[in-house]
Amino acid sequence: MTTNQIIDFIQSEGRIRFDELQNSECNFTNSFYKILLIKYLQLADITKTTEYISILKNLSVIDSTNGKTIFRNSGVLFFTENPSQFIPQAVIVCAKYEGNEKVDISDRKELKGDLISNIENAIDFIKGHLKVKIKIEGTRRSEVPEIPEVAIREAVVNAIAHRDYFEKGANIMIEIFNNRVEFTNPGGLP
Repeated sequence: MTTNQIIDFIQSEGRIRFDELQNSECNFTNSFYKILLIKYLQLADITKTTEYISILKNLSVIDSTNGKTIFRNSGVLFFTENPSQFIPQAVIVCAKYEGNEKVDISDRKELKGDLISNIENAIDFIKGHLKVKIKIEGTRRSEVPEIPEVAIREAVVNAIAHRDYFEKGANIMIEIFNNRVEFTNPGGLP
């Protein structure tokens, strides 16, 4: 086996997990964005009962080596303002096409933020380009999107969670056409 085949085999066996690897490119002191951890704790309904460093250790997103704190890749993805600076494949590209083919782009956005912000921004991008039907029942008016928000959220989260972050040079793509929404993420089936 070649070196690359051996690495691919070990990765496919789950012996090496991208999120658990230390990211030596990212300086914890300069890159840790405490606001993102606070937001994460609020979303997870976790009360802060200990120091932030202890919380990060309990979440297994940092390591301490020789008194130095080092982010794991999962920590970079969740708790730095611009993870793509350290993990270039963490970008999500959203595009809206006019028609049903990849010809005329009417809107395009690259999402380079932390995972939670990317999820929220991708959902907002999609919702902003979907058709909405007005439904009137009795004296009440409601807006019904053509795709339920829960389905959009599930597709976005799955695209991010199941992306093969070892595969470089490709990004998650969210493409909106007049007749469909396509999600593409690099990597094979588990």
